[in-house]
Amino acid sequence: MSNLKPSINKVVKYCTGQLGVDVNLRSNSFNYDSDTQTINCRWNASEQDLLCSMLHEVGHVIQAPSTFALIRASKKRNKALIAELEYTAWQEGWNVAVELSINTEELYIRYKQLWMMHWSSYLEYLYSSDKPDDLKHMAWSYNEYALRASKNLGVLLTNLG
Repeated sequence: MSNLKPSINKVVKYCTGQLGVDVNLRSNSFNYDSDTQTINCRWNASEQDLLCSMLHEVGHVIQAPSTFALIRASKKRNKALIAELEYTAWQEGWNVAVELSINTEELYIRYKQLWMMHWSSYLEYLYSSDKPDDLKHMAWSYNEYALRASKNLGVLLTNLG
């Protein structure tokens, strides 16, 4: 794959400029920390996996709250909420790639591979886990991310309009 640094830089600029979110490229894992408004990226990832995973984390920043958020909390609801928000984060991440014009065919193939691999891992965990407290905490965290993101997006759109 060709040099992806310009695409990575576009995503970082999008995060810091349009979303007001910091990007840490020296982390031990990929995640979005809504408390610090920071996307953390694994320092030793290949450029392609860094870009794909960073886009996924951007998806968490901008995704809407779960359609299951207002349903009474239960083990089934929590599983559905987590699965939905993981899926939509991948979907929203690719939408950003298209918006930034970094959506090459080669990147698309790798993005879909990672999407399938990680999302299926989440499903396996969710549907093999009998730890309701873990699921409850995860569901709360995911929905909080999305609620904060929708408020931030509303402020951003108001400022742009």
